[in-house]
Amino acid sequence: MGLKLVELTGDNTPDTHTIRDADIIITTPEKWDSVTRKWRDNSRLVQLIKLFLVDEVHILKDSRGATLEAVVSRMKSVETPIRFVALSATVPNSNDIASWLGRDSASPNVPAQREVFDESFRPVKLEKHVYGFQGGSNDFQFDVKLRN
Repeated sequence: MGLKLVELTGDNTPDTHTIRDADIIITTPEKWDSVTRKWRDNSRLVQLIKLFLVDEVHILKDSRGATLEAVVSRMKSVETPIRFVALSATVPNSNDIASWLGRDSASPNVPAQREVFDESFRPVKLEKHVYGFQGGSNDFQFDVKLRN
């Protein structure tokens, strides 16, 4: 495909020129937060972003969620049109996230388009099994019994 990819993480911080020349930047919320916290200093870089893909958006409810929320909110405030794509296999409130992201910068109060895929889209059908275990009065012994 001929695309230039750059990894921008705590372990790998390429120079600004390399980042600006990349077609795709793969980063963590924490690293992008540090790059964009003073985004006006990096405005040329930030304004190059056209697609902002968030994988595992359900981490919004975890300890790292505040950083992800700050980063996405900051990117929404940039004065260039950015398309947001949020992915998760386990997010229970996709309607809320679609409302928060908004359809686009011209219609921020209109919810983003949502696509919900059920198990019928899986290439391999999941099998679900429920096993009952008789518990006891000792939680430690119950844990040992589950492992055997």
